[in-house]
Formats: sequence, structure tokens, C-alpha cells
Amino acid sequence: IERDHPLMTEWVEQFLAFLNGWQPPFDLPLDVQATAFQLRVWQTLLAIPYGETRSYREIAEAIGQPTAVRAVANACAANPVPLVVPCHRVIRSDGDLGGYGLGVERKRALLDQEHELTQRQTEA
Repeated sequence: IERDHPLMTEWVEQFLAFLNGWQPPFDLPLDVQATAFQLRVWQTLLAIPYGETRSYREIAEAIGQPTAVRAVANACAANPVPLVVPCHRVIRSDGDLGGYGLGVERKRALLDQEHELTQRQTEA
């Protein structure tokens, strides 16, 4: 580990920008362990636009496995990089937030922040 490495500074800035309401395209080197199913789910999550949500069922349908709703939820729960792969954008079909590895309150805050920013951009 090298202190104050320029790339580390850039990666930290990407996260801080995201947490401050900007939608950066995360450009981080990732080496995550995952099953083929988890990777398919996570790739689908990456396609959810900032400020939008999808249901677990919609994700299951998008990957061609409409009965795999619970498995999609488990893949979201296993996501080791929840801000980079936006599992907070996946909610229950009834509109309930469901769970989130970083806590439901944080999930709510992230969704509210994204919704608020996209509303301001639409109005501008």
C-alpha cells in the first residue's frame, strides 16, 4: 500500500463525488469473486440509470430468469461493492425498499439523493 498514491486519490474523489450527489462513472479496478449468476445480476444493475429503480422481479426478468427473484435478492446482498454496483436501486415489487447490506436507512438516503438530483436536472 502506497500512501497518497495518485490513483487512490482519484478513486476516493469518485466516491466522494457520488456521495455528494454527482453521478460519476466509476472507473475503478475491481477484482470481485462472484458466480456467473451474480455477475449477470450485477451487470444488469449497472444499467439502471441514476435516479431510477427496478424491482427484484424486473431484474430477474431482465436476465432471463423470471422465477429467480429470491436469487436476485441474494446476489444483491452478496455484492461486495454496493456503491459501484448500485444494488440500492433494486426494490420490492410493492415499492418497499427491501434490504440493503449498508442498511435500509442508507439505501433510502441514496435513493432520495439520486431522485432529488435528477428532479433538479429535469427542472433546469
